[in-house]
Parts: sequence; C-alpha cells; structure tokens
Amino acid sequence: MSANFGRPDGSRHVPVLPGTKARGPLRPSAAAPASVPRHAEPAPMAVPDKVKPRRKRRHSGSRIACLVGLALTLAALAAGFLSRLYLSLDVFSNFTPQLAVAAGAFLIAYFLPGMRLTFATILILAGIAGVGVFARHESSRIAALPAYAAEAGESPLRLMAFNVHLPNTNAQAVAEEVERQDPDVAVLIELGPEKQAVVDRLAARYPHRAECMATANCHMLFLSKIPISAVDIKSDWQGPPYIMARLGGAFDGLNIIAVHTVRPPWYRVQNQQFEELVSLIHGVEGHKVVMGDFNATPFSRLNRQFAVSSGLNRITWLPSWPAFFALPQLGIDHIFLSPGLRVLKEPVIGESAGSDHYPVIATVGVPN
Repeated sequence: MSANFGRPDGSRHVPVLPGTKARGPLRPSAAAPASVPRHAEPAPMAVPDKVKPRRKRRHSGSRIACLVGLALTLAALAAGFLSRLYLSLDVFSNFTPQLAVAAGAFLIAYFLPGMRLTFATILILAGIAGVGVFARHESSRIAALPAYAAEAGESPLRLMAFNVHLPNTNAQAVAEEVERQDPDVAVLIELGPEKQAVVDRLAARYPHRAECMATANCHMLFLSKIPISAVDIKSDWQGPPYIMARLGGAFDGLNIIAVHTVRPPWYRVQNQQFEELVSLIHGVEGHKVVMGDFNATPFSRLNRQFAVSSGLNRITWLPSWPAFFALPQLGIDHIFLSPGLRVLKEPVIGESAGSDHYPVIATVGVPN
C-alpha cells in the first residue's frame, strides 16, 4: 500500500483495504459563504414583465382620447359657423349647445388625474340632460309669471303651434292639451284624417277652422275662436305646405300662416322652401304671424336668414323636440311676429300628449 496521502492536484488518496471497493477522489470542500454586513441593503427582487405597472401608458392614452374628442367637437362647432359658405354644414349649427357641452367635458376631463373618459362621458350626458331640464324649468317659471296688460287699442291673442306627430294615436290626449292651454288660435301639424276625433271634440270651442288633414304632405288643422274672413291652403308648390287664414272681428287684417318645412338633411330643399315662404310673406298686407314646425333651431343659418329676409321677429327659443325622456334638446317649433305686434306673455312649452314634440304657446298684443 502506498503511504502517500497527498497529490499534486490537491486531491487526496485513500488507501484501499483488502475486500473493499475503491472510491473516487474526494471533492474539495466548498468555501464558506462570505459574511454579509449587518446593515447591508437587500438586493432588489426582479418583477416579471407581465405584472409591471403600465399606468403611465394608459393615462397618456386617455389624455390623447380627450384631446381628440375636444378637437372633433371644436371642429364641429367651427363647421357650424362655416354654414354661411357651405349650406350642408348647417346641421352642426343646430347642435351648438350640445357640442359646446361636449367640448367643455373633454377639456375638463383632460386635466383630471384618472378615469378621464369615464368622467367625460358622465359630464356629456349630464350636460345634455341639463339642457332638457333647463327648458322644462324655464318654461314652468315663465308660465307662473303674469302676462303684460294689453295697451289701449290693443287686443291679446293667445297662440299655439303643436306638431302632434303623425303616428301618434292618442287623439284624446291631443285634444285635452289644446283644451288645457286654451289658445285663441291653434295650429295642429301632422294631424291626419284618422284623428277626426280631435276635430269633433274641439268643434264647439273652435267653431272656425281650416284644414288639409287628408292632403298628402300637408296634414294640418287650423282652429280659431275668432271668425276667419279668408283662407289660402297650399301643399304642392316649391315652398312649405301652409294654411294662411285672415282673421276678422277685433283682429281684422291679421294674417296667420301655419307652416311645416322639410326636415334635415334636405337643406337645399329646406332653403328653397324658406325663400318661397319669404316671397309669400312679402306679398301679404297687414300684420302677420308665422308659426309652426320649421325644423331649424335658433342657431341655424336658415332660421336666422329667414328672420332677416322676412323682416319678422322670432319670439321662441326654448327646446321643443324631442319629447323622449322629457328632456327636449332642439328648439325647432317657432312663432314669428311682424313689426307692430307685441309679446304679452313669453313663449312656453306645454305637454307632449303622446307626440315627439312639445307645443309652443305665447300671447301677443294685436293693434285693433
């Protein structure tokens, strides 16, 4: 046996006894771990990529979305002003209040720390609802105020224009709303012959009337407590369908024209109807009242252009459509007066009575 237990490579040689198997060389012992200082900082733990926070990227995305929304709403508002150059852009003018609400909502949401798109949506919905709530509240406030007294040589005349909606089957509700408002002159638009019950129920209260209920594209009923001296009805011409009645009695010489213009997006046809209506108005002598469904808000180019060209004063501004959810958004039902007629009671809106419109009601002073 060899007595040499050491080798140059550092391994150890173990003698083999008789009857035993030789073992492999022993491995050198592992070095003891270095001591860690008592106050040393622990090594940072690695975080997998899938759980790393990405808030900054999401927040920047919502800011960009708010900027895009703001840019689009401002562009739509600008397009409304450009309707003077391009008539088809007048569609944006009609939604000026709603677009302004949306632009303000996106601007406010941009500066919020988080949930920007959620807050923008909430603000837009709240603002649009606020338009309808304001219209109903303002109408109630005006209705509670007393009317101005008529001056000497002046007679008060209560007017009502109501698009009852052609598919509306609740004729009884329509008649009840007319009775509740009790106007001296009422114009019911989109009243087809199937609603003859309205005429029958109101016949005693309004003995004087004119109608084109069964005429295609006309469907109007003119009701009056005051005698009618002359009537002109036209539906098949370049202008809007209309009923023009000249009153007699204490209102002799007063002409009331009920109209219903075509709705957007047929702006060129609507513009032509307005132009023909202006020509008609200029050809009528005496005081004039033009009322009905104009399908144009006070912000639209067509509405403002009609007021200037006709020389009439628009007295209505409250939203009257749509009646869904009791939150009207657009003022498209109007009453226009010629110079010399005075407002005694500011216009208000009534109840929808199953229609998608609210009626507009006002009291004016007519010189005798």
